[in-house]
Amino acid sequence: MMKGFRQKVYFLYRRSVFKLVQLQLVLIKYLPRGRFILTDIGEKILGEKTSVTCGSDDLEFNTPNWLTHRRAVNLLSDEPSTISWIDKFPENAIFWDIGANIGSYSIYAAVKKNCTVVAFEPSFLNLMVLQKNIELNGVMDKVTICPVGLSDSIGIKTLYFSKENFRFGGAHNSLGEPRDQYGNPMSKTYKTLLPAETMDSFIFRYEGLYPDYIKIDVDGLELEILHGARKVLALVKEVSIEILGQDQFNESIDEVLVQAGLSRVTDNRLDARNVIYRRS
Repeated sequence: MMKGFRQKVYFLYRRSVFKLVQLQLVLIKYLPRGRFILTDIGEKILGEKTSVTCGSDDLEFNTPNWLTHRRAVNLLSDEPSTISWIDKFPENAIFWDIGANIGSYSIYAAVKKNCTVVAFEPSFLNLMVLQKNIELNGVMDKVTICPVGLSDSIGIKTLYFSKENFRFGGAHNSLGEPRDQYGNPMSKTYKTLLPAETMDSFIFRYEGLYPDYIKIDVDGLELEILHGARKVLALVKEVSIEILGQDQFNESIDEVLVQAGLSRVTDNRLDARNVIYRRS
């Protein structure tokens, strides 16, 4: 009961502040050169930065909204197993970050381990923030952005955005079909067309970027992507993959990776999100 009351109070507070700020912005628009001032305000907000201390390094992240700020400040605590995994990389390894979002782990690997990183991220909202994060941390020569969707086949496919996550730093998008990470239909979506590649087709074009380590966090599309990665999986050293959804789906992921010569080294019953596979 108390929680519901607090939510109502917050809703009224939020709506009141929003209306006040909205009125101020409308009034500014009618001032001399008001639209230029509004542009400056917008660019100031979009340029907000957050610094995160990681050992001896301070990483900088572009944080234009609450979600990107949360991703930045929780870098070390949100998925500690992923940070620990990256910390064990040898220097100068090649790391593929599939589902890079705003590039938190791409930046961490490039700065802390001097990795060459390929950041796969199809969301145009996240790409802007990802590029800024690369520049802020001076790793333009270490991180390559690949703004395509990965799948089990090459072609033009539809990327669906869930409306509740349609913002900078948003996730839970789906390529090909409007379904969430548990396989359920998305009820409200935005969508756009974009090119899709397979891991194998990408490496055919860019042989010098063969990965040593791969992180896959794509909200339910993991199995589909693995089906397009036979050649890559045959040589990769380790894969960290998010495991969600039904047991049958997880068993299929496990089967594909084991057939590629990789062995499970973590138990997702202990880490509910990520499982690491290593070449024996």
